[in-house]
Amino acid sequence: MKSVSAFQSTFASAFCGAIAIATLFCGFPTAASAAVNLALNGTASADASQSGNGAGNAIDGSVSTRWCATDGNTGHWWKVDLGAVYTLGGYQIVWEMAGDSYQYLVEVSNDDVTYTTALDKTSNAETAQVQTENFTGTVKGRFVRITVTGLSSGSWASFYECSVFGVAGTTPAPAINNLALVGSSSSDGDQGGNPSSNAIDATASTRWCATDGNTGHWWKVDLGAVYNLNGCQIIWEFNGDYYQFLVEVSNDDNTYTTALDQTANTSISNQIQSYDFLSGTKGRYVRITVTGLSNNHWASFYEFGVFGSTPTTGLLHTGLNASAVASALSVSNKASDNGAVLHYAVPSGSASRVDMRLFDLKGIERRTLVNGMLPSGRYSLAFDNRDGQGRRLAAGTYLCRYRVISGNGLVDTRAATVTVNR
Repeated sequence: MKSVSAFQSTFASAFCGAIAIATLFCGFPTAASAAVNLALNGTASADASQSGNGAGNAIDGSVSTRWCATDGNTGHWWKVDLGAVYTLGGYQIVWEMAGDSYQYLVEVSNDDVTYTTALDKTSNAETAQVQTENFTGTVKGRFVRITVTGLSSGSWASFYECSVFGVAGTTPAPAINNLALVGSSSSDGDQGGNPSSNAIDATASTRWCATDGNTGHWWKVDLGAVYNLNGCQIIWEFNGDYYQFLVEVSNDDNTYTTALDQTANTSISNQIQSYDFLSGTKGRYVRITVTGLSNNHWASFYEFGVFGSTPTTGLLHTGLNASAVASALSVSNKASDNGAVLHYAVPSGSASRVDMRLFDLKGIERRTLVNGMLPSGRYSLAFDNRDGQGRRLAAGTYLCRYRVISGNGLVDTRAATVTVNR
């Protein structure tokens, strides 16, 4: 890209030079270990780096620095040495420019000599600044290399941060699913121009901010369904300061339980803070309340990620087949109170984001049925004739909308009718 980033110049004039960019992941607890950003402790290099924008900038956990190639040509590569061979679950790149598409190839190696393809994004059309991908199958390696093969007009090979997530040993690396990206947010009050929705827009140039510098302000996200929740990550407005806060979860937005208590935190840390939730945490609503601030700061953050897995509400959700060549949706309606069975397919390739919602004939959303990343395959979901609050739906015809957002950003939408019998 250009020697002075448009992102940096716009942001510097807005907020005292505070720029927040980085990974939107957190550690995912497993029985023995958690998926962590291995790149933070790695060593980066590139085929060429622009002066002042070295390869190491992409693994420093800061949003005011970036790696950039020496010109606008394709074919430039950047890589990180993780220091040992790990089982890798996925990665995240925060590109320099929002609204541009970058095409690239991700390869891994044990010895920095022989590389194999971990994910092919050479046809990528996604334009989000923050792009998150899961690896499929078993991917292992010590070296992770990204080669930029295509660029939008005027863009260079350049990104603020590249995070690589995995675990030591042979334990399968957990999938990386930021459930908040397709949720809906709210707060007790928003500063003009900095609404709550800014914290779940996958853009590092927007933020939520409370209405004043007092403590006690809260922000929350409705994930649309109850999920098993692993943890969260917050990109605060300022780097090098501490924030004190409480994270709580709820199934009904009334009764909340503590998932994470950082009310006594006095550690000065990076803008990007990742945390595991308490074991067994489940919920649909995730609320963060800021209880303490340093240096006269306000409650404010650029992004809030919530990580977890498939909904746990009373839906029987079964994988039927390991492969599917195209997305599909069909419904087996039953003339009984047992509810319909929805059959759907996630297309072949890398994991895709699936969003399935139920609407009444007035167009009012009644329930989120599926919301998250799923691998390719055929699935069956037994519907229980209830809305998102657990109340039994009135008899009648409803519309199920099924959307699949694949790794290259393409969206496939399908619909089918669902009959509810009393």
